[in-house]
Amino acid sequence: MARLPDGGIAADLGCGPAHDGLRLTRRGLQVVGIDLSEGMLRIAQRHLSGHLVQADLRSLPIASQHLDGIWNVASMLHIPERDTPTVLTEFRRLMKPSGSLVLVTALGDESRHEAVAYAPDESRWFVYRDPVVLRTQLGDAGFMIESEREVQASRRWWTVLASSV
Repeated sequence: MARLPDGGIAADLGCGPAHDGLRLTRRGLQVVGIDLSEGMLRIAQRHLSGHLVQADLRSLPIASQHLDGIWNVASMLHIPERDTPTVLTEFRRLMKPSGSLVLVTALGDESRHEAVAYAPDESRWFVYRDPVVLRTQLGDAGFMIESEREVQASRRWWTVLASSV
C-alpha cells in the first residue's frame, strides 16, 4: 500500500477486527473497513470507529472507481469458489484506473469446515485456492499481477500485489 498517495482512499475488505485497517490509517490513508460479520465490526470499532460498513464482498456499497487501494487479507478464505469471479469483478469496479490490490489467501485444492482458533465452539467454511485458477480470475476481472509470493505459516498463503488495468 506504500504506492498509494498520501491521504488516498483504501478499503480493508473483510476487515475482521480492523488491525490492518488501523495500520493503513497510521500510514496516512483514509480507510473504510467492510465486513459481513456484525460481531467483527463491533470489535473493529476500536480501530476504525465511524469508518465501518457491514456488507457482502459480492455487492459493495462503494461508488465505482472510488478507491486508490484495496486490502483483502484472509477473507477470500470464506468466499465460495463459484463466487470468486463476482467478488474480483466487484473489487475492480471500485478501483480507480491506477489502483492497487493486495490479496492474501490460502492455497490448496479443497474446501472444508474448520474450527475457529479464537472461538473453540465455532467452525467456519474455508476455501483453499489454486493459484493458476486465481491468476486467471484476477486477469479476467481486470487486474494485472505485479508480484506474488507464497508464504508457509499456519497455511500456505499466497500474497499478491495487483494493479487495475
